[in-house]
Amino acid sequence: MQDIIDILGGVDIDVKSRLYDPEFPTDDCGYRIIDIKPGLQHMNGDIAMAYARSRNTAGSDFDRADRQQQVLLAMRRRALQPDIIPKIPALIGQYRTLVKTDMSLIEMLALASLAKDIDQSGIQRYTIGVDMVYDVTRPDGARVLYPDRAKIRVLFNEIFGAKPN
Repeated sequence: MQDIIDILGGVDIDVKSRLYDPEFPTDDCGYRIIDIKPGLQHMNGDIAMAYARSRNTAGSDFDRADRQQQVLLAMRRRALQPDIIPKIPALIGQYRTLVKTDMSLIEMLALASLAKDIDQSGIQRYTIGVDMVYDVTRPDGARVLYPDRAKIRVLFNEIFGAKPN
């Protein structure tokens, strides 16, 4: 994903609140500081992935899920810009290293062509929220989150249009 964002020329994300992570892990088993200020930020692939992946923040995994969705939507917005057309071969090449599919190139391009017609306001985002889990401490001392299946079922039904049981 990092390489795709870099091929796109970066992405613009409206950061809701400061993300400060003094111990973001590096590939060499070290750490680095991630400090992303609130407001509209232009991010290269490295920073966008750190923004999406950071766990050591004042927020939670639920906040991280929201940031991941922000990055994906920012990638979509950027990919739909006209100046991306010359970058399509590089994007397809990178896509093929990340996704295994039996779709042909023509089918992928047709699907991408349909995506451009989807209005951003018509895209709905869902995540399992903190109000849909129970915070439990196990006998071994580990804190875990257990699903509240009734609340998650309501969300599932909302997403997929199923009728509640």
